[in-house]
Amino acid sequence: MNCKLIAIFAVLVLSVSAHLGAQAAAANFKAEGPLSRAVRVPGVAVRACGRRLVPYVWSVCGDACEPQEGIDIATQCCTYQCTAEYIQTACCPRLLL
Repeated sequence: MNCKLIAIFAVLVLSVSAHLGAQAAAANFKAEGPLSRAVRVPGVAVRACGRRLVPYVWSVCGDACEPQEGIDIATQCCTYQCTAEYIQTACCPRLLL
């Protein structure tokens, strides 16, 4: 019987704690407003795979990728994050001049 009471009390404490945490977060949101996208998403590097990579290359280069010898942007940008500078170096180095 004691174990049941302890378990019920523990669940009650956790529920109240979660509720108070949610209220504090809501109050903070109301006070400061929503975060801008720049704050929510740090950095300018993009992890782009498959169909997401093509529009990203077009937005950076203004045209299709002209791959430089030995550079595989599909693997690089899908495995890691790619910056616009990396895309320019790999696909459209003429823009760097």
